[in-house]
Amino acid sequence: TAFNMSSGTIEAWFKTNDAGGGFRAIVVKENCYGLFLLNNQVHVFNWSGGANFTSVGTYNDNNWHHVAFVFNNGVTNGSKVFIDGVAQTPFTYNAGTPTTTTLSIGNSPGNPQNFNGTIDEVRIWNKALCDAAIINQRNCELGGTLSSDLLAYYKFNQGTDAGNNTAITSLSDSKGTYPATFSGIALSGSTSNFVSGGATPNGNSCSYAPLAATASNTGPFCA
Repeated sequence: TAFNMSSGTIEAWFKTNDAGGGFRAIVVKENCYGLFLLNNQVHVFNWSGGANFTSVGTYNDNNWHHVAFVFNNGVTNGSKVFIDGVAQTPFTYNAGTPTTTTLSIGNSPGNPQNFNGTIDEVRIWNKALCDAAIINQRNCELGGTLSSDLLAYYKFNQGTDAGNNTAITSLSDSKGTYPATFSGIALSGSTSNFVSGGATPNGNSCSYAPLAATASNTGPFCA
């Protein structure tokens, strides 16, 4: 229930040569919000019956791609998707009713929508990030004191490349609050396991602090 949000940002890196037909989940909280590939196009699904977002291009080129979904519930053109740091056309999104469904990475809990590919650097924020924060932080790991707005952060830096990692019992959350439970993951061999060659170099950290302004008079103001 901590991931029930009316506004927030979901970030992840992915790589695939074919994620699979139909919906393939990247990060999903079913009936609330979801970030998918749909026939290898980046897709955001709207459970509340509003407009969905689907990218123009496909992303099954076996290269790493960064995707971020920024949503503000019910705000006209207040939500948008970033692909490789480029903002797509804004749209109106209605986050679903808060539920007890599990936040999932690489699958949607109630559907067989397993993602065929590699996922890295998953970040769940409980605020809609500004454009600059997404662009400036996407190519590195977050370092220093992690923001209180960052609910969960999965770096996938555990284990031995394609080795026997069955002794690892959960996926670490760098915020330390929500370690993830493995489901159907072999943790041994070159697939269904931790592998080398992630989207961002381990230890290559960065942080971003937006500029702040204080108004000393009453409005009107414009940005």
